[in-house]
Amino acid sequence: MLVTDIGSASALWDSGPGLVVLTHAAGFGLALVLFALRRRMWALLPLVAVPVAEGVGSHSNVELPIAGAALTGVHLAAAALWVGTLLHVGCAALLWRSWRGAVRWVLVSYARMAAWVFVLVVATGLTMALLLVPLPALTTTAYGQSLLVKLGLVAMAAGLALAGRWALRRQRLGRVTKTVRVGGKTFLSNEPYNSGVAPIAARVESESGATRLLMGFPAAGTHAEVTLDKRGRITEETLTGPKHVFTRRFLYPDG
Repeated sequence: MLVTDIGSASALWDSGPGLVVLTHAAGFGLALVLFALRRRMWALLPLVAVPVAEGVGSHSNVELPIAGAALTGVHLAAAALWVGTLLHVGCAALLWRSWRGAVRWVLVSYARMAAWVFVLVVATGLTMALLLVPLPALTTTAYGQSLLVKLGLVAMAAGLALAGRWALRRQRLGRVTKTVRVGGKTFLSNEPYNSGVAPIAARVESESGATRLLMGFPAAGTHAEVTLDKRGRITEETLTGPKHVFTRRFLYPDG
């Protein structure tokens, strides 16, 4: 649109809005390349440039230079983290729907993070609203009316989130803890359990005395389901990663 309006491609590097558009394209494009090369953590760096560029080109930066740009950048980054993580959690919950304990662990972990991010979104958003729209203009201008609609949607999302947290607490899906410690030389000698500590989603004791553990390893992008006998030895193990599922059973000579 910029090139069409001005009639020259130079609009992309000779104007402020053009530079913002170029920064967006470069940030997203480089992030996709790094993601395709499996450099996922490095892909975060070019993505940071996107909210920064949007902040520089925002109305808030015009009204309050530098501080306004920072407000907009933080607001957009927090909103992207909030919504993007929610989509990832939804996919994880769908894939793990047969393991209720694992689903609960994912939801509880997201709820803790989302609470702080949501507060950041609301705080920066209200600050920008007060900066850009005088109170009388909320109902008399199109910008103010769209802002009221936006606030209503955010309030609705907050209500749904609180209802979800209340429902989550009422469900009896087993106790959720951050870590689990398991003894047994065989257990501790197997990767990735050699530290004896791992995040746990659920721990279930069976009538036979065996113990089932559902564990997640977010840093590695994997989760594990392990069955232990009464002596803390692994009898069955399933490791699931981004591109593989690995299952094995253990038989011990001494029974």
